[in-house]
Amino acid sequence: MQHAAPVLVRRGRRRAWMGTIKPVLGPGRALDKRQWPRYLSVLVVALLASACERPTSPMTTQTGRLQVSADVSGTLLSTLVIDVTAADITQPLVYNLEAVNGVASSTIDVPVGPSRLLTVHGYDAKGIETHRGSRTIDVQAGANNPPTTIYLGALGGDVPITVQIGNYRIVVNPASLTIPVGGNATVTATVLDPGGNIISPAPGKLQWATNRPAVAQVSQAGLVTALAPGSVTIAATYNGTMATVAVTVEDASAFATVIHGVRPRGFAAVSYSLLSPAAGGRTWYVAPTGDDAASGDATAPLRTINRAAQLAQAGDVVTIGGGTYNESVLVKNSGTPDRPIVFQSAEQGSVVLTGGQYTFQPVDWTGGPEASGQWYIVVRGIVFRRYSDPLSTENAIAAVRASKGWVVEDDLFDEAGRTGLEIRDSDVLVRRSTFQHNYMNAIIAWGPTDGATSTSDPLYTPMTGLRITDVIIWDNNTTSSPLVGDVAEYVVKLWGTKGTVVDNVESYENFGPGFWFDTNNSDFTIRNSYFHNNRPVPGSDDENGKGVFIEVNWAPGLIENNVFLGNNGAGLNLENSQGIEVRNNLFAGNAFCMTVVNGDRGTDPSGQPLYPLKDLFIHDNQCKDWGASGAIAAVWGTFDPTPVTMGIRVDANIYDPLRNTALANWPGIGPLTTLADVQTRLGWEVHGVVSPITLP
Repeated sequence: MQHAAPVLVRRGRRRAWMGTIKPVLGPGRALDKRQWPRYLSVLVVALLASACERPTSPMTTQTGRLQVSADVSGTLLSTLVIDVTAADITQPLVYNLEAVNGVASSTIDVPVGPSRLLTVHGYDAKGIETHRGSRTIDVQAGANNPPTTIYLGALGGDVPITVQIGNYRIVVNPASLTIPVGGNATVTATVLDPGGNIISPAPGKLQWATNRPAVAQVSQAGLVTALAPGSVTIAATYNGTMATVAVTVEDASAFATVIHGVRPRGFAAVSYSLLSPAAGGRTWYVAPTGDDAASGDATAPLRTINRAAQLAQAGDVVTIGGGTYNESVLVKNSGTPDRPIVFQSAEQGSVVLTGGQYTFQPVDWTGGPEASGQWYIVVRGIVFRRYSDPLSTENAIAAVRASKGWVVEDDLFDEAGRTGLEIRDSDVLVRRSTFQHNYMNAIIAWGPTDGATSTSDPLYTPMTGLRITDVIIWDNNTTSSPLVGDVAEYVVKLWGTKGTVVDNVESYENFGPGFWFDTNNSDFTIRNSYFHNNRPVPGSDDENGKGVFIEVNWAPGLIENNVFLGNNGAGLNLENSQGIEVRNNLFAGNAFCMTVVNGDRGTDPSGQPLYPLKDLFIHDNQCKDWGASGAIAAVWGTFDPTPVTMGIRVDANIYDPLRNTALANWPGIGPLTTLADVQTRLGWEVHGVVSPITLP
């Protein structure tokens, strides 16, 4: 296949062709051999003059590529010459197409614009014009101009010819498909010439390519191999024409694993065995039938856990016999990282702490980090049921108050009080525990960052190293009469932490968000967790029943490989936070998949807004069956005309709307229902697709 380049010719001069020169005098006339030298010398002068002179007005630099072909078999025609003229083309463009094996065919690049007059001349081998015809067309940029035809009437006794002008077309099958990770599928491409006839491309001329090779790759035979979850475009190209296949790679099994737990979750989820004291330590025994004046060995146990808490030293273990205990436990001494003090139930769940007015805490508790104190304590296998006062207005009253290095594992906080667990220092681990039916909070954590305006501010002294893993949080914030006088969103609330990891957590059917990073958190990760069916506090708006609430936080933050299902509000709400990446999550059946908020949070000393919403990257997520106007929506606050200037990037997500619901909603632009609108109006979703999503 040839490509014919235009020759620019001044009006009134003879035509010049690329390739073999064919002088033309008019219909039915040709030069005899004696006239050739004189004619050639004149033509050379004309060509040189034409090459030295420029058009008097500029032409557009954009071009549209047209495929031109004509079946000239059975005629005397050997060359097609195409003139292109228009009001803005001051000098005609001339293209020369030689006939080979009865077909004259090539591609031509024509300046973009309306009313391009294409005049086609046919010449025989002697340079005599035998055919002529013309048509005016509009030329669009690129290789996707609609096809048309030009009828060439015969100027002598020859037969007429039809010239096909347009482009090749590629028809791909299927146009879209979904493949599981590790799977394969074959896509095919049929190439049609401008006349709609199927052609067989020469080997290597039809090319396959992928725009995201990390997600899926394609062979030159059209075999697509899925590598990782996400959306990808597979393209077939031929002679400047392209057709694409929208491919969704999903890993429903991965999300099923998240739903069921990447590891066992909650209280009594794994086998339980007793820990032994560190070298040089001892075991203290406690039983309901014991005596606090006893020695505390296996044959003479103590009566109260609190008495053991006064005696135990670093490296010791307190093993508590089954029964019900009505007492506060005030830990007197400190463990060390390699020699913690362990408080454990002799059999998991056989020890119940109750009474409605107690707490398990360090003796020196002041409500914040301590320079020294009762650190590195392990609390395991215990049930806290109606243990602390649910109606207390004491700040952060809780069944368990954890200090530096505490481990809370294999415990059940069942209607434990106003709050199940309060954390006020770094390096705390909470794992394999269940928090249910607590009056307000399942877990709260606080680090001293009041007044800080950034992570580099000296006032920013956050709690670090908090890990919450393999935990179930169910039906918390059950009160209908909040103690603080509002219908606040509690359940789990973290304030002033850095480096927090939330992994393999299930939070569901709570009143309020399933999890809340509230103010001055940074460098946090939420992964492999399942947030579903959370509801608003009675008397508040549905939007309060979020899956996860990220409010007033600093970069970085990572939210990946989670499932957000059936929450009354947004699956995920990002409010006045920066530097958050949201990737490879499944959102289904929420009011919104995600919402963003940029409220007025005041200004810093330089007058700049505190906590502006910016620098978000939301990509490779799956959004299905949202109910409100926008899978991703800006719902409240002040926003730039487009999200680009706020650094909010959204790309490569997969959408499966329940009905014709907006894909995105942005203030001043409104709801956008097509990917094309999302791409052009918001600059989002260059690689996004609308495709069915299979729920695990």
